[in-house]
Amino acid sequence: MVDASLLLTPPFSLYELENSQFAIRRPNCGILNINGGQRQTSVVEDSYHESSKLQSSTPTPIFGIFGHMELPSGPYLILISRTTVVGQLMKCNIYRVEELKFVYVGKSRGSKDVPPQDKSFIDMV
Repeated sequence: MVDASLLLTPPFSLYELENSQFAIRRPNCGILNINGGQRQTSVVEDSYHESSKLQSSTPTPIFGIFGHMELPSGPYLILISRTTVVGQLMKCNIYRVEELKFVYVGKSRGSKDVPPQDKSFIDMV
C-alpha cells in the first residue's frame, strides 16, 4: 500500500473562515461555500473576490467529501483527510480511506473542541 499523498496532490482545500463559514476549493474549478450558521451552501466560480477572501485563511488539504452527519450538538461535514492506494482496476487507482476529519458546520458555538455528547458518535465512525 502506498500513501496517496505521495502519488497525487490532494484535489481539494478546506478553508475555515469566520462565523461558521467554510469554503472547499478545487483549483481551476468552483468554490463550495458552506455557511453553517444559516445552513446554506452555494457553488461560485473561482473568481478574484472569492479567492482574495480565502487567502486570509490557511488551507487544509482534503481528498474528498465523505458525507454529512447530524449529531446531538448539530451538523457535521465529514471530509477525507488521508488515503492510501490499495490497488488498481482497469488502470485506475483504488483508494482506502485512512482518516476522516469532522467539521462542525452549525451555528457558531465558540469552541472548536468536539462536545462530549458528539465524541462517542465520531469515535464509532
